[in-house]
Amino acid sequence: MYKEINEQLAVLKEKGRIYEKWTKRLEKLQTEETEWETKVIRRQMHLQKEQKDVDRLNSMTLSAFFYQLIGKKTERLEKEELELMESKAAYDTACRMLQDVQEQRIHVEQELEGGRQYQYWQSDYNALWGKKEGRLLDQDAELQHMAENREHLASELQELDEAFREGGISGLCP
Repeated sequence: MYKEINEQLAVLKEKGRIYEKWTKRLEKLQTEETEWETKVIRRQMHLQKEQKDVDRLNSMTLSAFFYQLIGKKTERLEKEELELMESKAAYDTACRMLQDVQEQRIHVEQELEGGRQYQYWQSDYNALWGKKEGRLLDQDAELQHMAENREHLASELQELDEAFREGGISGLCP
């Protein structure tokens, strides 16, 4: 009789542990996703800035004319194109990382949806534990008497705590 309840309790506890693990993983992924979204935006802005620098040197602007006059336009253009490629690589990496985190988040959400019935596993566990405790108490008068004493002592302790917090008990501590 108790073996079956114990097995059910163990199953509920394990399912609850798994559900809690997935929930924590989802929270972590949501935080990571927000961070990568911010990085993608920053890197996209930097990429646009670098593209403007290259475009400016390729067009006939005053700065492009100045660099051409002093003979450094090619050198400057190569430097700006290198910065553009580095920026593009950083942007692409951030996009891939964001996509990866989003895929992981979707997978975790699916796992959680499949285990949604275990969302309230703790209350199910407590109800089953109460059922087991009730059966034990019904079968053993001494256990029942001990449980009643425990409840009485817990009630008195709570009253003492409340009185202490309200300042109703003085002189207990030097």
